[in-house]
Amino acid sequence: MVAALSLALSLLSGCASDTIDDSAFSTRTNLYWQRCAVGSSWDGEGCLGDAEQLDWSGAVDACDAAGPGYRLPTLDELALLLGECTEGSGAARCAPCAASGECSAVLVDSAFYGWTWTGDQTDESAGAFVVNLRDGVIAFDEAEQGFYARCVTETP
Repeated sequence: MVAALSLALSLLSGCASDTIDDSAFSTRTNLYWQRCAVGSSWDGEGCLGDAEQLDWSGAVDACDAAGPGYRLPTLDELALLLGECTEGSGAARCAPCAASGECSAVLVDSAFYGWTWTGDQTDESAGAFVVNLRDGVIAFDEAEQGFYARCVTETP
């Protein structure tokens, strides 16, 4: 009964509480997200250590090393996790992670809610899209810049 109530409440909040090791399942994106940014580790209650800021190639490699099927999320997947995305005359933006029940339940290490790589590059491949989890701003930056990485997979 308690387990059923817990599952029902988590589904109502938009995020199933299904967790595998250091990943949590998002019902909004249908992906398992590593709870902690690359470089820190999940201890069952929180993230330990400091997340690394990696260039884009290093972020891709880190997700590949996380296990079979792990990769950087697409811009659409990260935007869906944040929710409330808009495009205006200025920068495109979504809700900050801390203001999104789905995002803050899945990505628990709020100390590392800064700029985060996506797997999406432009045709020139000189850079990739990034999302600032702290304020929801979406931008494009050079691949040599150092930003946080979050890895996702469809099956744990």
